[in-house]
Amino acid sequence: MTLALDILWILLGLTGLYYGAEWLIDAATELAKRLGISDLVIGLTVLAFGTSAPELVVCLQSALTGTAGLALGNIVGSNICNIALVLGASLCVSALPVSQLIMKRDYTFLLLSTALFILFLMTGNELTRLEGWGLLLLLAIYMVVLFTTEKHHPSLEVIEAIEIEDDIISSHPPRTILKSSVFIIIGLATLIIAGKLLVKGAIGIATSFNVSDAIIGLSVVAIGTSVPEMAACLMAIKKKKLNFVLGNVIGSNIFNLLSVLGITAVVVPLQNQGISLLSLALNIGLVLLLIIISIKHVLPKWLGYLLLAIYTVYIYLEFAR
Repeated sequence: MTLALDILWILLGLTGLYYGAEWLIDAATELAKRLGISDLVIGLTVLAFGTSAPELVVCLQSALTGTAGLALGNIVGSNICNIALVLGASLCVSALPVSQLIMKRDYTFLLLSTALFILFLMTGNELTRLEGWGLLLLLAIYMVVLFTTEKHHPSLEVIEAIEIEDDIISSHPPRTILKSSVFIIIGLATLIIAGKLLVKGAIGIATSFNVSDAIIGLSVVAIGTSVPEMAACLMAIKKKKLNFVLGNVIGSNIFNLLSVLGITAVVVPLQNQGISLLSLALNIGLVLLLIIISIKHVLPKWLGYLLLAIYTVYIYLEFAR
């Protein structure tokens, strides 16, 4: 009965995180438009930070309840999941273009932030407050570079992200500023409650199966918090907005490392509780694989099958250890 209840908490938590993030992003985007904020600012702030909201909520609540392994596992696992599962599944449907801007700007920051995170974690076996501030500083630099490059030459990735969000907003009657504000509050409240349910269920599952919080974070929680990215990528492919897909995955991974882990570590230093060398190696290995394959400015469909195979083996090895 306890196991069934834990599974129920996880399912309710994942559902709440998905809808809470959707309500928050849609309402915040609509409110920003009504207040006269430019599409560029919306695309680089509301949409970028909003997609990392589920990971941030889960990480903060995990850290505050003393389960740092779950918090770190969520981000490490989410970043692996975003590339190996989300991008892998997307590539099985369609080959994807890689713009020169993504190669020069986003790949650089993704590789740098991934390497810096791993260095921080391995040197002291924890992510300290000072290191958290370091990640946030790199985030600030990334945002400055983003605004500077996008202001002069808006990329297709950001343009398509705004177009997709506009399509979602136009599917319901226009909201007033008050109504949008209410939906933002409802979205935030839903995220917080859902995060608590997910963390509660995840800890219960880990206890029932006698596995570490980190393993549950790397697998169940990571896959769950990556559902919004999967839904967004598949919808983008359906709408033929192929540039958005890779930009969404890379952007989510950068924000997970720099904003989510940065903020969480500043609030509560995160000790490494069960994150294996395999997970850390795969994290940076997948980034290097993408960079190498992207030399021809296209990610082929065969890479999707390879990524899914890698993810399947990875999950098996993590649970087998």
